[in-house]
Amino acid sequence: MLPHAQPDAQNLSNIQNRRRSDNLLEYTADGKLYRGSLIKQKRRETHIEIEELAEFVNYSSSMIRRVENNSANTSKKLIKAIAKGIGVSEEELSQAPVHPRINRRRTDKPQNVEAVKTIFHTQVEQIMDKSGLSQTEREYVEHIIVDFTRSVCLGLKEMRIKEQLGRNTETLPSN
Repeated sequence: MLPHAQPDAQNLSNIQNRRRSDNLLEYTADGKLYRGSLIKQKRRETHIEIEELAEFVNYSSSMIRRVENNSANTSKKLIKAIAKGIGVSEEELSQAPVHPRINRRRTDKPQNVEAVKTIFHTQVEQIMDKSGLSQTEREYVEHIIVDFTRSVCLGLKEMRIKEQLGRNTETLPSN
């Protein structure tokens, strides 16, 4: 768990000046806190700033804000890290209900790889059609897209491996 910080005058001023959405806790019809709101409440109870938690879990503070405002979903890995950072059980966070707007977004996205490929291919074709490219230029663009995609994927894979290695050797801060 992150060390407890006692709020000083500057921190209290910052807390009071937060946007309205940062102060809201959202509840289900039966009075349970949605997962993001539960995380926000527990983090505040321990006097941990968003930036501290973000650094601890190795995510951006904007991502933590989105999670707390029930605007972004959480992976199991992120739930585990947040639970450890704010000193609550992983089970408590996992069992908290997910806000309907997050579930709605999930179902709006294509569920299979073929659908995503079709959408991507269609978008690329439309862009090339609008540009009036010759067949040779189209082939050149397709090669660049493939090379770029390969490069990005390899870079992301390398980053993920480094991240996993770093997290496996990481020790928790102590008081």
